[in-house]
Amino acid sequence: IQKKIENTKNLIKVTRNSEQLTLTELGIIQHQIAYREELMSHYSYQIRKLDSQVEQYKKDTALIGLKIKKLKEEYKKMLLMRWKSIQILLMITSLLEKE
Repeated sequence: IQKKIENTKNLIKVTRNSEQLTLTELGIIQHQIAYREELMSHYSYQIRKLDSQVEQYKKDTALIGLKIKKLKEEYKKMLLMRWKSIQILLMITSLLEKE
């Protein structure tokens, strides 16, 4: 599309031998406008796709954050259980040593 736009610019330069716009120049300009509109449409589509991807990444990030929070809580519980187990073993060992 950008090549077509450049081509129409060149065609305008070629046809500018007279001072007033000719029908040929108007036709070329209309084509150039149509090409630019098509290019803008492509850019808009790409932007919409990127916006959609960004939204999906935000959702994924939020879900990962929730999973991390849950895993931290589970790890905290595991550490507490481990600590309690060690305390119980220490108490039992202490009692056995006294006997």
